[in-house]
Amino acid sequence: IQLHPLVTTAFNADFDGDQMAVHVPLSQKAVKEARDLMLASKNLLKPADGEPIISPSKDMVLGVYYLTMPQTAKHRGDGRIFADMDEVELAYALDQVEVHSEIKLRVTTWYDDKNIRLPEPQTRMIDTTVGRVVFNRVLPEEVQFVNKKLDKGGVKDLIAEVYELCGQEVTTNVADAVKTIGFEYAMKSGTTLAVADITIPPERKPIIDEALKAVEVVLRDFRRGLLTEQEKNEREIQIWQETTDKVADAVKRHMDPDGNLSTMATSGATKGGFSTISQLAGMRGLMADPSGRIIPMPIRSNFREGLTAQEYFISTHGARKGLADTALRTADAGYLTRRLVDIAQDIIINEHDCGTRDGIWIRKADDIAGQSMQTRMYSRLAAEKIVHPKSGEILAEFDDVITHELARKIAEAGIAEVKVRSPLTCELDHGICAKCYGIDLGRGIMVDLGAAVGIVAAQSIGEPGTQLTLRTFHTGGVAAAAADITTGLPRVEEIFEARKMPKGEAVVAEISGMVRILQSEKYADMREVHIEHAEMIHDEYAIPEDWKFVAKDESEVQAGEVLATKEKATILAQHAGRVAVEKKDRKIIVSYEQREEVILDV
Repeated sequence: IQLHPLVTTAFNADFDGDQMAVHVPLSQKAVKEARDLMLASKNLLKPADGEPIISPSKDMVLGVYYLTMPQTAKHRGDGRIFADMDEVELAYALDQVEVHSEIKLRVTTWYDDKNIRLPEPQTRMIDTTVGRVVFNRVLPEEVQFVNKKLDKGGVKDLIAEVYELCGQEVTTNVADAVKTIGFEYAMKSGTTLAVADITIPPERKPIIDEALKAVEVVLRDFRRGLLTEQEKNEREIQIWQETTDKVADAVKRHMDPDGNLSTMATSGATKGGFSTISQLAGMRGLMADPSGRIIPMPIRSNFREGLTAQEYFISTHGARKGLADTALRTADAGYLTRRLVDIAQDIIINEHDCGTRDGIWIRKADDIAGQSMQTRMYSRLAAEKIVHPKSGEILAEFDDVITHELARKIAEAGIAEVKVRSPLTCELDHGICAKCYGIDLGRGIMVDLGAAVGIVAAQSIGEPGTQLTLRTFHTGGVAAAAADITTGLPRVEEIFEARKMPKGEAVVAEISGMVRILQSEKYADMREVHIEHAEMIHDEYAIPEDWKFVAKDESEVQAGEVLATKEKATILAQHAGRVAVEKKDRKIIVSYEQREEVILDV
């Protein structure tokens, strides 16, 4: 039985001896259900975030990247002009042009020169390469002419765009055609890798010598007793981390951008990005010992020259730790998923609309870690009218579904915040309603009644959990910059369990103000942080018409003094301070300075 290469990501299958069970649906009903719900071509999107799950990877990406990338070298047929794509293909078949020949072509395209989609297609002359013409032949007319180099992310976005514009069936065919052309040109590109392709930059030695000098200065200070052992280690580690980065930059500068190695690294076809290459040609850098502490002695060699016996031994810690972690943490991730499913299983879409006008705000200011407001709005329903700030045009009414197109319009209009309906504000007693949930991301249409959205959510959070923990595995134990902050799976568990005391808790200032740091009198190794905050507070007292002012302007009052009277009734000052009388507005303002001080032991 053969398996289509595009479904391997969805099945989480790889080619190292995986086995699968084959199940045969028997009854007519079962066959129909399997065909409607389970067929690979019906499940093109991830239910977690609505991104395509069938997206070419590895060799296919390499082929597409090779086809669409420009090369600086000269090629046969550079600068020729063609009337249409057929002519280009004919010239290519007759060997008059090469894949990377730069040509001019008259073509109907949906995009401008910056690759931004136009409302209507235009026919014009564009500068392109023969490879891009070959690639565009397999795309539907609605997304032609893709005139940019496509890496892994680019191919994924292209598939998503095809899905949005042309629907499910066309997408399966396009993905299949991209797969075929990707494999074909990965073969034709003749991408190979020899040891000689890994060039060691000449600056590497001077950079390392400079670091050794800097370390020598630190050691001298340590021997003189100016640094503690911990400070010495921290400074050494910092010097070596900066050096590793400098060497990596030198490797990057020296690589041939059209060479096989950088093609593989930048196309996204390989697992390792750039860090692996800098370990091959630069230096491996700092390693962690079995307890996770960084060993201050870095590995200065790289794999191209070979490691010394001692360096090899140091790097075995990391390699072993990676394998041990993998085995232990997979179970943790599975357990997290189980607990999440356990609490979320009864969250089902029970009604069409709960009728609430409430919602949550999605703000542009909250865009962090590469998220955009646009992607966070998509799939939800507007909880109030969305109006264009400049033209006043109504972009969406209450309860309108925010599609990709509408999200794009809102983002382009520069709206800072949008109120959307959310499961958090749904008013159903049991489960949530379809309108508070929005679009079912796995299918791109409104969610059905009875959909088990709780389990989908639990699964979507738990599934990446397995990758989270295997992070140490990929870098081969190379020490990362900030290692002492809880990250990965343990941090996710902390967030969900809402523990009282998070690990590695930061000391946070309770008030804003000026800071003074003093040596603690009680403990020799502690410092006292004093935060002082002073601000002017203005208490306003409104004085009714027939009341008499008692306090004089610019005078000082004590707490409890009379400010105004009417027969026996009085208005008293709450705090001591300076008085300002405004007879016209009939009010008295008492101003005083409020001081706060917080002392923290650190």
